[in-house]
Amino acid sequence: MKRLILIVLAVTSNIAIAAESGAYLGGHVGYGNANTKINIGADTLDGLGSGGIAGGGFVGYQFGLEKTAFAVEVDYSLADIDSKLTLNGGTTTAGLDSLLSFSGKLAYSVTDSAAVFLRGGYVIGDFDAGGDLLTEGEKEGGFVLGFGMEIGLSENLSLYGEYQHQNFGRFDKNVDGKTKINAFRAGFRYQF
Repeated sequence: MKRLILIVLAVTSNIAIAAESGAYLGGHVGYGNANTKINIGADTLDGLGSGGIAGGGFVGYQFGLEKTAFAVEVDYSLADIDSKLTLNGGTTTAGLDSLLSFSGKLAYSVTDSAAVFLRGGYVIGDFDAGGDLLTEGEKEGGFVLGFGMEIGLSENLSLYGEYQHQNFGRFDKNVDGKTKINAFRAGFRYQF
């Protein structure tokens, strides 16, 4: 493992990730773990959890300085995160089908070939629900926060890993429910 890390650092030692300005695009795949809290009348159901995969692409523009950069980014992901809940004989299925986010990203180059970054922004989830308790689906907005690390492979291509926390408000007009998703994802970024 040490040899692999040394080879990657040697190959990428002259690449300044956060110094460049310009447009970029990329793709990602990851796993998200959802936690839903639902209030139905006097009953509160906490800890309805599920997991699933998500993947998609993004476009953005980075404004780079010497070791820091600020970027604005639009990200779209397809998701397959489903949950099932039974209460008093009724059954509900809920799922997250897609995500659209608008975020800002602040990066700092810790070496010429590696940068750490923070993310914050607005996310829209496309939820669907069916069964005896909930009967409709809708889009719900919330916020996204994240952090990660990016490693440059060439002058234009880099790989990254990221943790994101996505927090959505009420997802049904008749039922008070909130969903939080903790996601881990990895991907690539190509800067023009």
